[in-house]
Amino acid sequence: RTEFINQTNLCLNYIRRECRGSKFYYKPHPNETDEFTHLDLTGFEVIPKTENEVAEVFFWQHLAEIKHVFSVASTSVWSAYNLGLNAYTFVRPVEAVVGKDIGSA
Repeated sequence: RTEFINQTNLCLNYIRRECRGSKFYYKPHPNETDEFTHLDLTGFEVIPKTENEVAEVFFWQHLAEIKHVFSVASTSVWSAYNLGLNAYTFVRPVEAVVGKDIGSA
């Protein structure tokens, strides 16, 4: 778990560095409990779990405002891509920690 958090934080650092000047949102995966509380979400606004709409609805509602979508282990990134958004996954950086099955999460 610690290594997964460390690797995810590296991915978040990449986003902060490469997308400077953007507004950042973190939408917890529906299966998450408190995992996001262990991440360095400096600069990110966390979308509360009480607003538990599926990511696809969020993408559709904010389509014109979204520049990029990033994911570690959610298939919602494919939905973002299919909606025409710039969508990227961090499966490769974290699969060494979690295993190759992360792509099916």
